[in-house]
Amino acid sequence: MSPYNYVTTLYPPTAISNSVKGSFLDPNYTHIVTSKSSQIELWAIAHERLVFLQQHAISGNIVVLETVSHPDGKDMLFLVTDNGECCFLYFTDKELKLYANGCFEHPSLTRRQPDALSLVTRTGPSETDLSVIVSMYAGVLVAVPVPQAEGDPIDPFYASINHSVVHSIVDLGLDSPTIAVLYTNEHTRCFIQQYHVLSSGSKIEPKQNIEVDKKMRRLIPFPAPFKGILAIGNMIINYLPYGSGRFISNSRLRNSIQNVGITTAILLDPENGNCLVGTDSGDLYYIGLKKIPGNVHATDVFFEPIGKTTAPSTMVYLGDGLLFQGSIHGDSYLVKVNLYEVTKHRLHVCDSLPSLSPMTDFCTYSRGGNGQDVMVCCTGHRHNGALQIVSNGHDFLQSAQIPNLSAKRIFGLDSHNPTLVISLSDRTLLLGKSSEGEMTSLDSLAGFQLQEETVAAALIGKWFAQVTPTQIILGDVPVWKPEERIRMAHIVGHQILLCHGEHELLYFVIQENHIKYIRATRFDIPIVSLILADATHGMSPFALVGLSSPESIVQMHSLPDLGMVSKRNMPSGTTPRSLALTNFGFHKLYAFVSLSNGTMLYYDVDNEQLVSERQVTLGLHSATLSTLIIHGCKVVFATSNETTVIDFDADIGKLQFTTCNLTDIQAVAMSDCPGGSALVCSTAKGLLFGQLDPMVKPQVSTYSLDGYVPKKIARHDKSDTLIIGASKMTRNYGNGVESYASRLFIMDAMTFHHREAHELFPNEVPSSIAVLNLKDHGMDVACVGTIFCENDTSDAPRGRFLMYEILPSGSYRLIDAAELPTPVWDIKSYLDTVVFSSGAAIFMLENVNPKNKQGERLQVKCKNFSDVECICLDTQGDTVLVGDIMQSVQLLQSSAKDASLKCIAKDSEMRWTTALQIMDDQLLLTADQSQYLYIKQPVAADGTVKTLGRYHLGDLVNTFKRKSVGHVGMSFPSNGEIQALPDMSTYTYYCTARGAIGAVIPISREKYVVLKELQKKLLDALPRLAYPSHLNWRYPDSGDTIDPYQGFIDGDVVEQFMLMSADSRRNIVQSSKAFPSVGAITALLQDLAQWRCRL
Repeated sequence: MSPYNYVTTLYPPTAISNSVKGSFLDPNYTHIVTSKSSQIELWAIAHERLVFLQQHAISGNIVVLETVSHPDGKDMLFLVTDNGECCFLYFTDKELKLYANGCFEHPSLTRRQPDALSLVTRTGPSETDLSVIVSMYAGVLVAVPVPQAEGDPIDPFYASINHSVVHSIVDLGLDSPTIAVLYTNEHTRCFIQQYHVLSSGSKIEPKQNIEVDKKMRRLIPFPAPFKGILAIGNMIINYLPYGSGRFISNSRLRNSIQNVGITTAILLDPENGNCLVGTDSGDLYYIGLKKIPGNVHATDVFFEPIGKTTAPSTMVYLGDGLLFQGSIHGDSYLVKVNLYEVTKHRLHVCDSLPSLSPMTDFCTYSRGGNGQDVMVCCTGHRHNGALQIVSNGHDFLQSAQIPNLSAKRIFGLDSHNPTLVISLSDRTLLLGKSSEGEMTSLDSLAGFQLQEETVAAALIGKWFAQVTPTQIILGDVPVWKPEERIRMAHIVGHQILLCHGEHELLYFVIQENHIKYIRATRFDIPIVSLILADATHGMSPFALVGLSSPESIVQMHSLPDLGMVSKRNMPSGTTPRSLALTNFGFHKLYAFVSLSNGTMLYYDVDNEQLVSERQVTLGLHSATLSTLIIHGCKVVFATSNETTVIDFDADIGKLQFTTCNLTDIQAVAMSDCPGGSALVCSTAKGLLFGQLDPMVKPQVSTYSLDGYVPKKIARHDKSDTLIIGASKMTRNYGNGVESYASRLFIMDAMTFHHREAHELFPNEVPSSIAVLNLKDHGMDVACVGTIFCENDTSDAPRGRFLMYEILPSGSYRLIDAAELPTPVWDIKSYLDTVVFSSGAAIFMLENVNPKNKQGERLQVKCKNFSDVECICLDTQGDTVLVGDIMQSVQLLQSSAKDASLKCIAKDSEMRWTTALQIMDDQLLLTADQSQYLYIKQPVAADGTVKTLGRYHLGDLVNTFKRKSVGHVGMSFPSNGEIQALPDMSTYTYYCTARGAIGAVIPISREKYVVLKELQKKLLDALPRLAYPSHLNWRYPDSGDTIDPYQGFIDGDVVEQFMLMSADSRRNIVQSSKAFPSVGAITALLQDLAQWRCRL
């Protein structure tokens, strides 16, 4: 490990904390802007779907997001970051530009509130006299007047308020600017304080103060015609009428509601007196007001459930029942809500944005031996959770869809008028271009038989060939009709190979305008797959045939005689369902065999043999293999429950396996469509048309755990199994009591099939899992730590340490469980045993005796005790690294004198450590609750831990996982030339609460010096990366230090170099003597980028 490190985001945050609507690109269209930590995304709405438009990075976590009017009639954004910097921004067609910026600076801004709240209000006689009122510091409201011209300074006004915690602030919508603040004081009593905003936001004058129920959490203002305000709590709703500048407290309406945890609420329609409320359990509720004609104020308030989706942190109502729900605790949704008609289904999901937030744990491994890592993530909160599988892949960019058309096979016939042949189970459809260039249905095509399914189709010279179950047709003429049905066929060049019945293989060639029968052969076992070699493969013509039952074989047959020249036995119990042959446009030919169990074998074809067998896993069931030309390159498209794209990387001379965000595809083909060549995919919902994004980026697939939310995960290599600790929360809506049911799921690590499950005690939640080998006992075990969430008696255990033996079959058998008076926080292997933290103590497993009676088989003993909770552990050799909630970190080492763990070094900085890791060379990587990364080093001389570097990541790290790999690294000698140096490096993956995945990559001092200068130059050249202030965000309080970057490089910034034009890159390099050349910088960044490709 190096004290110099490169931090890069592999998968950006997915938690949506804020969202607003506005006309940001065109005054006539409504858009949505969402904030994901430091990311801003712009979306359009089309046909009740979300359409992504733009994404931009901001130097800071966005805690406030509002829409304000732009002088040109469009809208712009106002945002505030977590370090108190603010700016007004506006969109162009491709960019996000700065209108004005500033920061909050005042002596009273000393303590942040749990939540940042804001509103936009009119503060002058003109409609353009607007201010944004922000509540993010205890005891202070900040008023930010909207600048009248681009570049004008931001001059906030600070108003002192006597409120401990502010829950909600709203504009009452009165003629004179008036806001209401819902707050809790130091005595936990809850009040609504009314303020009058004067003089363009430069003065905030307190008015009426009224006490409400202490559980109130949200305010919804109702101006005319209802003239009141709604206060919403976890169990009660209050409607307070408003008149003569005051709340009329003695006329308030009350209504009891279910005990729910309210996360957000929005006003829908002031005229009809209604709003929507989202809860932490994912339930959506409708609240409405009623009044008797002639009454000024509401006379009744009612509460109705709408449906269940996600726990929203933000909601935007778009009109006509269309609602966007953004969440920090799960997926986000665009839903259609039936507001006024009470029906069984009042909520319909139109679109969704998958999320990895919050991510509590993960593991990485190579799935199926294809050289690519997958990351299996535990994500979700309360009821909304799943296993998320992250791997590198391609996006399918959909451009069109034909719903309710599900094809069995698809064939693209390229000619002067390209045609798409859609084979259904009992008939064939034809799609082609109309005279106007649009895709349309065709009634006929050169003798095609449309009353049957199509088994194979191709354009051969000027003739269309079709194979159906009952005949072969060439042009307008049926040329061959078999006695038995044709079950499968393949057409390549001027050759046709087909299966007649179950056992007979027939070979035809096409000469001029007729088909010539050449040869037939019979097999004793059924034919299940077949394929012809393309003449362009540069080998003697041959065919591959898959056979099955009782034995499973793939045979190579020479052509034209169909003589068998070689064969390969397939694994027992499998069937070779699909075959593919391709050289990917190069010399070497590969054969691919998809098996019925979801795996695939692939071979080199050499001297009429299938050699060098390798195996990968593609999905839960057999994949259909199709050879396509995409973006000018040959690929093998493997479609199962997942989709895998296989291509050849000529630079490294290897096959590359990447995923695609298409699932459950039944058939694929390439075809010329309006707008150019398109990938056509058949799904259960219809035909999809689009393109495959050539850029490789992380893809996510989801596996449900029957409503359980995964918390912790570990993998056992020998049995290829995953053990996942998961829990399910249930709330009693009558009294608000929450209870938990938990399980340990055992899953196949390759296919994610459920193998078995082990129940935990009621209200027992898994908190840690470790898989290790106990050498002295000759067995592999899984250790599980738990926490009891509810205990009625003081002497009941608060945690358990469980141990399971992992059997050779992959089953897990409970050995025993040790009850503990404190929660078990973390478990790690240590020497030939295991250590775990429970409360403020570190325990060690001293012995396992399966022959003892239950409850006495595990002997654990406390080896170290401190004064604070020990949250996380790491081990290396005889050293234990402990992170706690107060003393940051300490190093423990085994004492030979009394077999205890003695502290040999302690960090003096008091921080709540959330994740840690012992790196190479005794350097330590830690993360804390303030969202920082640290590089630390123990100093043996004085028993301290020294901080070498600090980096503000801006997200809470829950887990570190190290990865050691051999690779070729780039070095910069003094002459500026590049050298390739093979080495072994350890880098670190991390996951965060906001759903981000990143890596910390050690780099040499030479690389650090170059990248530090590059980062500085890029921030100067690309100001959009630097506002509000990159230095203040990533490296706060660096002061006058010699190196303000403190040993950390922001990879997200320096990677922008690769996206610049050639001239811009050259200008950057020529601006500093630190840069050897454009090629050298590019090579260095490509070397660092290879870590992305391992996922």
